[in-house]
Amino acid sequence: MQKTMKELVDVLDRLIQYHRELLGVEQKKLSSIVDQDWEELELLLLKSRKILTDIEAAEKRRMSIIQELCGKEDVRLSEVEKEIPSDLAPRIRNCGNKLVESIQRQRSMNEKIERLLKSSLEIVNFSLSLFTCPGAQGRTYSGKGEEKGNGEKCSSFVFDIKA
Repeated sequence: MQKTMKELVDVLDRLIQYHRELLGVEQKKLSSIVDQDWEELELLLLKSRKILTDIEAAEKRRMSIIQELCGKEDVRLSEVEKEIPSDLAPRIRNCGNKLVESIQRQRSMNEKIERLLKSSLEIVNFSLSLFTCPGAQGRTYSGKGEEKGNGEKCSSFVFDIKA
């Protein structure tokens, strides 16, 4: 059981390390998006996928260790603390707190990236709508101020006002 406890602590330490590494990559991704460095962003996406694969493997190992210790799945670390020797409980609790903190920071970073990407996409869509409008030749008006033309409506955001 002592060996299993040590392995659990090692896996938790690895998870903390992976999450911190992923957070660093996410911060670089944010900078790449702001700087519009798409090549760097592509490299960072590949790096983050590898880290996520490592996290998934470590998480599977953590779950199997916990199942071995407690005899059931989906057990919280606070419940694991009750099953282990009291000298290891603070270490497990500390690892759990660090993991929660890292995950919360990651979630916050992901929300920032999501907002930034949505804003960038809105700008791209706006620009595309300006260039792809079928009635982009302009509109003409009769002497009474009524619009003349072939009847096509343009959904462009370009200001179309009567002079």
